[in-house]
Amino acid sequence: MVFSRLLGSGEWNHADLVKYLVSVKDILTDTEVDKLRQTSWLPKEGEPKAIPPPGPDGQALKPKTKRYFASQLYEPSVANQELQLPLVEWPGKWRSTSEEAKLLFFLGLNKMPSVDALLDLAANPKDVQLREKALQFFLEHFADYRAVYRPNSEMPAFVPCDGGLFKTW
Repeated sequence: MVFSRLLGSGEWNHADLVKYLVSVKDILTDTEVDKLRQTSWLPKEGEPKAIPPPGPDGQALKPKTKRYFASQLYEPSVANQELQLPLVEWPGKWRSTSEEAKLLFFLGLNKMPSVDALLDLAANPKDVQLREKALQFFLEHFADYRAVYRPNSEMPAFVPCDGGLFKTW
């Protein structure tokens, strides 16, 4: 029923659905939680609506919002935006300590990139600014990554060098 209100009739947007889910979170069944985790229902920030081709009668169809699993998106923080990660679209100010944010994290929304994703960004040969921001983020949040960072494992070359010398800031 709640998905039909979001996807079908358009009575609700995803933020309305999250607010409703927060109000009933204590009575959600495991099956319902799994469905929320396994359904693409969240829009990505900054992504335009797709305009479908006209229907069989030639009538223009309503533009569609592409939707994603919570696990495919990141919280809309400044750091995640600077890292050019796909952010969940959220109306108003995002508060990572709100009940809505806690529910989305529980459903799989990412707070920050995995060490592998971050090091891939830090190894980006085409975007120097992104590479430097990713490396800076990694260094500033190393305590968060320490338990999963394995320097002996295969990983991209991400240490910045200039003419063969280690680059310092």
